[in-house]
Amino acid sequence: MSRGRFSALRQQGKRLYDLARQGKTVERSARPIRIEHLRGAMLDASTFEIEVECGAGTYVRSLVVDIAAAMNAPAHMYRLERLACGPFTIADTISYEACSSAAAVIDAIECNRAKFDKYSRESAHLQPRERPNVNAPSES
Repeated sequence: MSRGRFSALRQQGKRLYDLARQGKTVERSARPIRIEHLRGAMLDASTFEIEVECGAGTYVRSLVVDIAAAMNAPAHMYRLERLACGPFTIADTISYEACSSAAAVIDAIECNRAKFDKYSRESAHLQPRERPNVNAPSES
């Protein structure tokens, strides 16, 4: 998969998004990614929806472009919704409106403290791409 133009990755010591904002185009090399699950569905004649479970560093916008290129079709992504990140899922989130209440924010943090602590302990020595899936059933 190719990296996005507005990526935070570096090339020749410069962040790709800095180069893109300066109007510079650089050749972006492809790199391996990890796709655990990919499901696609046609919603109508011109709209395709995908659900992807992927490893860290996957640029979903670039994945959409690559899938469209393989289909010999143009693509435009109009929505991206992250359903999970590490041990945290969409169910662990609180609404924007609830964030105006300090009590709701503290409650959300406390409700997820065990997940965060387990994730922190199990991944402290690992690079981001190697972090464990703490949502998986434990073997103990």
